[in-house]
Amino acid sequence: MKSFQTPKNKFVIYPELKQIWKYFQNPQEYQKEKEIYQYSPSFAPKLCGLLPQQNLIKLQLLNAKTSIEIEPKFQKIAQLFAQLHRLNSPTICLCDTNPRNILYEIDLKRYFLIDFSDWQYQPPEYDLINFLLFWASIYSPKSFAKAATDFLAAYQKIAPIDGIFWQKRLPQAETEFDQRRARFNRKKAIEGAAPKENRKFMEKVAVSDFCRNRREQEIRLR
Repeated sequence: MKSFQTPKNKFVIYPELKQIWKYFQNPQEYQKEKEIYQYSPSFAPKLCGLLPQQNLIKLQLLNAKTSIEIEPKFQKIAQLFAQLHRLNSPTICLCDTNPRNILYEIDLKRYFLIDFSDWQYQPPEYDLINFLLFWASIYSPKSFAKAATDFLAAYQKIAPIDGIFWQKRLPQAETEFDQRRARFNRKKAIEGAAPKENRKFMEKVAVSDFCRNRREQEIRLR
């Protein structure tokens, strides 16, 4: 048995059970995470048990690395977001798209989403933009253009992207992202990255084939 504490939760790992137990300090966050697991989502670790009296969720223990520790396959990650966004109407968004909440399971060779305690009902573009802003801050223009193109093309195969909302949301998302980085003392970009250029690429994407207006696409499909 091994345990560790984060600012929000306590985790206890039981290798012999192949489980990780997550104790929530905030009962509301426990309820939010429990709601997602009650859908039995294929994109998340398996639910092994619930103890509401202790705000405890027991989950499958994965032999995994975070997406920041590997060279991620953005097409596969896009499929995870599309699956999450199709769980419910209105759309459920992860909101906390930190790359540490996206895992690659080494044995299963699969990607998983974790940590659903901050989810909100939002348009799907909310997650897509937040996710890409992180990679825009650490990738070169060439690497980011490929990553963003792969990600959006794979997502669009499953669900449409609304370019009008994308344009409206992007400036606010950039401000929020910068404020978070400043709060956690991560203002500087990684050497070789070009955040400004990558954000301009994200602006152009809004008027590209990746982000047609959802209403227009629905009309074409009739």
